[in-house]
Amino acid sequence: MGIFDQLTDTKLATVVLTPMVLKKKAVGGVFFLGLKRFLLQFISTGSNIILARILFPEDFGAFAIALGLVSFWSIFASLGLEKALIQKKTNLTKGEIQSTFFFSILTALAAALLIFVIAPFLYQLYPSQLGKQGISYLRLLSFTLIALSLRNVSVAIIERKIAYEKILIGEVIEMTIMQGLTVFLALKGYGVFSFILGTFFGRFAGALIFYILSPWPLGLNISTRFIRKLWDFGINFQLNTIIGSFNTAMLVLFIGKISGAPAVGFLNWAGGLAAFPRAVSDIVGQMIFPICSRVQDDRLLLRLIIEKSAQFISFAAFPLIALLAALAKPITVLIYTDKWLPGLPAFYFFSLQSILLIFGSIFMQILLALGKARVVRNITLVWVVVQWVFALPLVLIYGYTGLAMAGALDSATLFIAFIKLRKEIQFELLPQVKPYLFLSLFTGLIIFIAQMKYPIESVVGLLFWLCIGAVLYLAIVMIIKGRQIIQDLYSLKKILTSSE
Repeated sequence: MGIFDQLTDTKLATVVLTPMVLKKKAVGGVFFLGLKRFLLQFISTGSNIILARILFPEDFGAFAIALGLVSFWSIFASLGLEKALIQKKTNLTKGEIQSTFFFSILTALAAALLIFVIAPFLYQLYPSQLGKQGISYLRLLSFTLIALSLRNVSVAIIERKIAYEKILIGEVIEMTIMQGLTVFLALKGYGVFSFILGTFFGRFAGALIFYILSPWPLGLNISTRFIRKLWDFGINFQLNTIIGSFNTAMLVLFIGKISGAPAVGFLNWAGGLAAFPRAVSDIVGQMIFPICSRVQDDRLLLRLIIEKSAQFISFAAFPLIALLAALAKPITVLIYTDKWLPGLPAFYFFSLQSILLIFGSIFMQILLALGKARVVRNITLVWVVVQWVFALPLVLIYGYTGLAMAGALDSATLFIAFIKLRKEIQFELLPQVKPYLFLSLFTGLIIFIAQMKYPIESVVGLLFWLCIGAVLYLAIVMIIKGRQIIQDLYSLKKILTSSE
């Protein structure tokens, strides 16, 4: 039987998700997404440590500026239709999938061609920051938009089926190729080109891998009837993406122009390190959107999902934020080398921002699952405006650290998402969050005082204090919240062992 023989002309086979199957897939999704994040973080952190020792902040900054210039135009390379495929209540059709692919590849090609043509003009905006090969950087990166368009349809089908084991396989292979090639080229002395070529080949490899993992009948269906069904959600989702991506790209370009490429490098490093604890909310957020989309009419189940997600995120993310902040200086000196120490103030502000971002991102994903793409778009727009109101004066006064300060202040606007979601679903957040926040702050303070009294002078010593902090936190949590944790583990066991 051929690979597409089970497809009719209209209906694409989908997995029937009964409530128990959905719960099992949710549990499995957490495991596979957690494993994926661990592996990706291991690959990314390991390669970035090597790259940080070989290259310099200005190399990281030049790549970030080139990527920012491409991202500025890439925001028009998608209509958000792939996300609409995931959010759609009814079964997908072959026509919808092929039409989505046609419009996505068409816009990606147009954006790539535009960047290729105007690359010399874009280069003139940042000639000293990008260096002599800047035009080549921009043109090579423009082709990655096509690769992303090729991969997104397969990824959307996988996410709709909540088959996260395939996401795990695809992204780990893609990241390994991308980062492995980048490190290899950096060791050979290619400098900024290491990032450019690694990204270029990694993205196209990822497109091929995901199609192998989730094949679908290729075709350029030009049915506007199918697109109209997905348009309202898709276009509002994409407007939200455009606003967010435009903001990120413009901030990078603004800092690059005002403070130079090294400043962008320091911000990228600080933001990347501070984002590590947000891996927990990223895992939950990626799983929540397709699952809540499938049960969007069951408000009681959605309340349970929100509260348990908030509890899990608080339990896992808060101690990571606290321990990283407590040990930030020895981590920087011993792992990344002291040339990255100027980025520490920005790291602390980014860590403060993470406390609110881990919940704001979850709330936004659930609002999207409920079909509230316009609400999410408007919240993102407010977030961007407020960030620039803070960023402009703070960057002029404090340099690139001012951008991190603005981000910390701006994160408070994510309470708008909380208020909007509470109007849809009655849930309680503070009881899920407060105990773990205070216990994490207490643990972080103890470790900070201890390492000040007994300075860390080796990687072994650093690992020792990280382990002490983790054990201390878990011990206190088990004393205070042990009964609830045991009950949750028992419920989890019932789901896993159910035969339904």
